[in-house]
Amino acid sequence: MPKKTKLSPTTEPYKKFLTNLKFLGLGLDSSSTNVDRVVLANTRSAGHALETGFGAEYKVLIQESDRFVIGASYSITQKSKDAPEPVVTINVLFSALFESAVSLDPAHVERFSQSEAKLIFWPYLRFFVSDITSRMSIDQLLLPLTFEFKA
Repeated sequence: MPKKTKLSPTTEPYKKFLTNLKFLGLGLDSSSTNVDRVVLANTRSAGHALETGFGAEYKVLIQESDRFVIGASYSITQKSKDAPEPVVTINVLFSALFESAVSLDPAHVERFSQSEAKLIFWPYLRFFVSDITSRMSIDQLLLPLTFEFKA
């Protein structure tokens, strides 16, 4: 029979934090896109592939005694080996509001912003990038299902 593992003292309070957390909503705060169509056309006609770069940052924007806001900013670039500047640039900022029935520990909020919160933001980013690249009339960019994306 498998041995039951005991939670460490630091895990139990975080587990309580998670079980009392309520997700109130997530929204797009800002976005910007840019495409250099001439370089893109030249890259395509030469048969070269674009190299995709990805950056993400998660931080606590607001924290009160019973609620907090986490911001997630993403930067996606596609570069051609023939051009010094990115051919495609997508910058996105989302924020999400959470509430708790118990008083919030700032260390738990910070830990959450750097771990579990990523799972909440990722589907919104995937949809946004897929949709916006389609609307830009460029090759649709599909991000993987997981946020552990290494371009």
